[in-house]
Amino acid sequence: MTNYISTTDTAKLIRAALKAAFPGVKFSVKSHQYAGGSSIDVKYTDGPVLAKVEAIAKRFQGSTFDYDSDCNVSRAVEVDGVRTVYGPDYVFVTYEVSAGRKAAIDGALRAMTECERSRLVCKLELPSYMDVKPDGFDWGIFIHNVAMNIAA
Repeated sequence: MTNYISTTDTAKLIRAALKAAFPGVKFSVKSHQYAGGSSIDVKYTDGPVLAKVEAIAKRFQGSTFDYDSDCNVSRAVEVDGVRTVYGPDYVFVTYEVSAGRKAAIDGALRAMTECERSRLVCKLELPSYMDVKPDGFDWGIFIHNVAMNIAA
């Protein structure tokens, strides 16, 4: 027996799981259905590290992409001893950074030495070619990456 859970019901499960894991953080969880599949978008501003939110939300993804066959493959999981397939093909998580948080991170990064910023690039496993000098080409991207990887 396989339990199939609709995309809409899966969105409710994601919302509940995120609420339990991160009380007080506001998440937008929206389902989208289209010809050939469906997806769920999870968005939030500031708050927990992106990887922690993705670890919870993506458990509910109903398929994976098989590069060998160039197609989506249903992904079943066991829930309470029952084979379960969730509705959405994909779950996307978007972390947004508020203007206040960007300003705070910008100030903290500008106060660091270039060596300290380089160590942070290594610690966060960011591309080593990033320009992490204040007002450099990648400065805004650097601020966003720091925000995504360090909890608010």
